Amino acid sequence: MKIMTKYNLLSLSIILVMTAAILTTGLVIIKSILYNTEGRALRLELMNASQTIFQQLNHTGLRASRQTAADLQNYLAHETGFQTLRLYIIEAPNRIVYHPDYPAEEVVHFPFLDQM
Repeated sequence: MKIMTKYNLLSLSIILVMTAAILTTGLVIIKSILYNTEGRALRLELMNASQTIFQQLNHTGLRASRQTAADLQNYLAHETGFQTLRLYIIEAPNRIVYHPDYPAEEVVHFPFLDQM
């Protein structure tokens, strides 16, 4: 092979390796941006749900807020990213307002409640 052909093949292989490296780096960056955006969207959806429940609690009372929480639990369980969602509301003295597994108005002592 001529030396010019070898240099051309070397140049072509360097260009292909650099292109692959740039594409891989770009994909990693785009995936991290999309992951962060999806996380923000999920947090905003949860904040919207909590505001809706608290508005119902303040305006129409406990029963309406329980119904709203149950409706939001059903709605969010069918949304992408919320399949394992467990929505619950517990008031300050550890009294349950809404929980899918426990009856309302029951006093509970979960260890994580002291940290919230």
